[in-house]
Amino acid sequence: MAAVKHVLKMEGGYVNHPNDPGGEANFGISKRSYPLINIKELTEAEAIAIYHEDFWLPIAARVTDVRLRMLAFDSAVNHGLGRAIEWLQAYDTFESYLTKRIRFYTDLGTFDTFGRGWMRRVAHIVEAASRMTNELQHADLVIDHRPSWQRMATAVTGKYGPVKFRVRALTDGTGMKLDLANEGR
Repeated sequence: MAAVKHVLKMEGGYVNHPNDPGGEANFGISKRSYPLINIKELTEAEAIAIYHEDFWLPIAARVTDVRLRMLAFDSAVNHGLGRAIEWLQAYDTFESYLTKRIRFYTDLGTFDTFGRGWMRRVAHIVEAASRMTNELQHADLVIDHRPSWQRMATAVTGKYGPVKFRVRALTDGTGMKLDLANEGR
């Protein structure tokens, strides 16, 4: 999953920065949020399971746009699930949510210490979202929008063009049969 890979890349491994309000963290999972977990011994697989259950599922249930889903998931990890969901209720496009998030970052008292990394994180999401948009646009080019019977006829005859067909019942009454005759190219 691209969103989890992004978070793991941005969060890195074990840290215990004295100026980080989250305190001790590993793979982005903080002691402050998960006080019963041995953060230093947390494995990547355990972190992924936490991300999936506690962050991805609640966000994915609310967002259909893949770009906004990735942004909101990353926000949930970085700012808390409650805040990410609150923002989703107020900002329903990728662009408006992103703007809110950048403004939020710049208003934090720790921006001078962590702001450069946060902006790198946001830039990475914008790049990934751009790739997603391009992939979705290209996918539309390769999707065959013709009716299913026409796609099947082309696949069977190996030719694209007008097709004569008829559907008839099988003589034993067990189903239907499609007869094709290609008239074209």
